[in-house]
Amino acid sequence: MTVHLLAISGSARRDSYNRKLLAAMVEGARAAGASVEVLDWSVHPLPIMDEDLEAAGIPEAAPRLKAAFRAADGYLIATPENNGGYPALLKNALDWASRGLGDPPGAGSVYKNKTAVVAGATPGRWGAVRSIRQLREVLGYLGCIVLPDTVSVNDAGKAFDAEGGLIDAKTRVLAQGLGAALARATQALKQ
Repeated sequence: MTVHLLAISGSARRDSYNRKLLAAMVEGARAAGASVEVLDWSVHPLPIMDEDLEAAGIPEAAPRLKAAFRAADGYLIATPENNGGYPALLKNALDWASRGLGDPPGAGSVYKNKTAVVAGATPGRWGAVRSIRQLREVLGYLGCIVLPDTVSVNDAGKAFDAEGGLIDAKTRVLAQGLGAALARATQALKQ
């Protein structure tokens, strides 16, 4: 049985360090046998979550986003660190996917008992350790089984080559291993 993972970058920027880090994680997950969908933010343009807005009419992208979260068995996430925390883009997506959005009764949470790993890259010297810690806590609160391993890339402006690959072989192996670990853990939980 193949597991399906959703890969999410906390940055929508085209040349995002976290998209590049996520690519290594995705490579590892696929090598371990998982199918992986990489979330494309351009397909999911969402306003800030607001119950008044939701009551007036659910934004078209919200149910699509929630469907991507629901279809996944687990989540590969790479997050930047913005002012000591994970970005609003990621928080907003997590919030919209947690809403009912017209689900039938008993549909349940898109997060409960799903697996997740969190990594991060930032130009600063501390990597994304604070945003990773915060996001892991939120995912756990939502009901995800968050694997303990993580990868934090500091000085990210110098960490990737012209093709977007991680220059440091050890970091590349760690990122690929994180993706593979999620694939294996998710597979084990589904059996």
